[in-house]
Amino acid sequence: MPGMAATESMQRVTDCPRRLVYLLDQLSKTAAKTGCLPQPPRRTHTFDQSIDPGVQGVDHAGASVFGNGVPDGMRAEVWHHDSSDAASGSTSWAMAATTSDRHSKKDARQEFLGVWNVYATTARDLVPSMTISELATVVRCCCRVRFTKHSLLKRISDRLYVLLEKAFLQQTLAETTTRTARTTRSTGSLTTTSPSSGPSNDGAYHDSKKILDARELCQFLHDLAKLEYLKPDLFLRWRNLVTAHARGLGAWRSFDLPLLVTTLARIGLRDTYLLAAVSRELASRLQNDLQDEPSQKLSARRADASAGVAAFLYGTAVLNYVDPHVLDVLDYSRSLLYEFSVRERTNVAFALLLYRVVAMDPVRGAVNSGSLIAVDDSPRPRTAHSYPDHDHPTATERPGAAARQIDKFFSALILDNRVLAETDTRARHQLRILAASVECGLISTATQDDTTSVRSGEGRPTGFDELLDAHGLRGKGRHGSCVELTTNTHTSVFQKSARRVFEELGVVYKEEVRVGPYQVDYLLKHRVAVEFDGYSHFYLNLHSAEEQREVLHRQDDDRVATATPEQAPRSADNIPRGMEKAVADKSCMQHLRKAKTLLKHALLEAMGIRVVSVPYADWLSGRQFEKRKEFFVNSLFQQTGSTQLSEFQQQFGIRRNQSGQHENPRDQNTRTCGVVC
Repeated sequence: MPGMAATESMQRVTDCPRRLVYLLDQLSKTAAKTGCLPQPPRRTHTFDQSIDPGVQGVDHAGASVFGNGVPDGMRAEVWHHDSSDAASGSTSWAMAATTSDRHSKKDARQEFLGVWNVYATTARDLVPSMTISELATVVRCCCRVRFTKHSLLKRISDRLYVLLEKAFLQQTLAETTTRTARTTRSTGSLTTTSPSSGPSNDGAYHDSKKILDARELCQFLHDLAKLEYLKPDLFLRWRNLVTAHARGLGAWRSFDLPLLVTTLARIGLRDTYLLAAVSRELASRLQNDLQDEPSQKLSARRADASAGVAAFLYGTAVLNYVDPHVLDVLDYSRSLLYEFSVRERTNVAFALLLYRVVAMDPVRGAVNSGSLIAVDDSPRPRTAHSYPDHDHPTATERPGAAARQIDKFFSALILDNRVLAETDTRARHQLRILAASVECGLISTATQDDTTSVRSGEGRPTGFDELLDAHGLRGKGRHGSCVELTTNTHTSVFQKSARRVFEELGVVYKEEVRVGPYQVDYLLKHRVAVEFDGYSHFYLNLHSAEEQREVLHRQDDDRVATATPEQAPRSADNIPRGMEKAVADKSCMQHLRKAKTLLKHALLEAMGIRVVSVPYADWLSGRQFEKRKEFFVNSLFQQTGSTQLSEFQQQFGIRRNQSGQHENPRDQNTRTCGVVC
């Protein structure tokens, strides 16, 4: 049994947490290198590579967090254990996975999970005796092998937060002591005490065992997000530590900035303060590289920065966040056209589509998502969170030119045979969406030499048409040949609750119907699609929480000012605890639809399908069946633009009772108000 072998080998390292962590580090790397775990390409938005290689700390490209600091005896013992006790490591699992006649891939995965569960259980018991670096390394190892054990992650997260909060408090005290000593010396007074070690440039200790730097902290949160453990509520608890680092963004490495944006995009949290700070710093850094660096060195830096720029653009597009600094990064990305890998090209092209269709749309961007790009004539006020640089030109001066540049850049990215030869499932799905968007005219790929309308199909085909037809990425080819696209059907519990409503009303429907590159929940008569948008279709907008935070701050000024030092609430960023609780309250935030959901609705509407969206909050608010039935009829009646209730019920086949009256006994009032009550 693999579990017994792992238990026996675990007895050697239970007395030393550092040995256990190093063992997990080596086993996870071995499992990742064997190829048995489906790995993403080497350069993707998941940040498995570092833009600034050779940096010590929590690894991003497979380097051990211990570096060369592991004693030779420990290294030899671990490697001997890894080779002799192969049944307890990932090597035996790799051999089992590659030998089809012994085990199937599923059995090999289960065997590996059983082995890793033994190690994770032991690591959970040793969490109180681990250092900060060791705690972060355990999460990194679990992320490599995609192993999630909530009890382990919860204990590590709680323990690490307490240690870091204490370390930041000591750091603040040391900085205060240093400033006091300097002030005293400048006045000519003598001091009897002085700090033993001063802070570094970014305000953190040089001792990496006492605190995590910005890279390690961002990587830890990103690993939790990849393991689907980090949620917006948990991130809000860690936010004070992130903002403490964010005050010194100039000391962050180029890799750290887009990594934070990717983490926010994964958990669906639109923190406008952090996004504005990161976009401003990244845009400034890229502009300085263009002006100061020589051509040869700049070319090498561009090759290293391509992954980070692509991830930053994709993350901000998913969060539906655009400001002038994001547009500056977008301008710089055009110089990286030949530096982007195939996956990065696809991600950037998809980000451009989200910018063009959602963020720069006057309705979807400015109203539904609160995007900073507004194309209407009404002036939009500036805030400190929206525009950190008050001397920067307003976003309203650039949307037209930015839209034209996006169309040109989009064409240059897509018209590449390497892109359409992508075999990854996620990339192929993105390409199908891009193809359908071009066909429906949501984004243009026409050039000066070829202005043929792609949607109408008249004239000679463009290069984009030929490439799509050659690889079968269209829902329907130019010659009428229908291409079947394989999709995975998944019906949520929220979606299943609507079946009874449809059956009670007598509505004729089809479930999980493929329309273009998407799959709609329910398709009714007259090309009406009903989409039940669950929690995953929305993100939290922290901008409204910041405003609530300021209001509470003004209300509690007197209480905080008159409190004694022992009574005054404290936090790492000098925010009273009551305000932190208000920020963590979801009622303070806006639940806005994600950019991908808005793109889906826009593309379906461009294909001639009316979309009726049912948010989960509105559906769950009325738990009684009759209320849900009335709510659905209301939504269908209003969003389809119907004017006569009788015609509306006849069109969709809504059942009437035996007396000939409508299903709702109050429809006499609905004829006067025009809405089903």
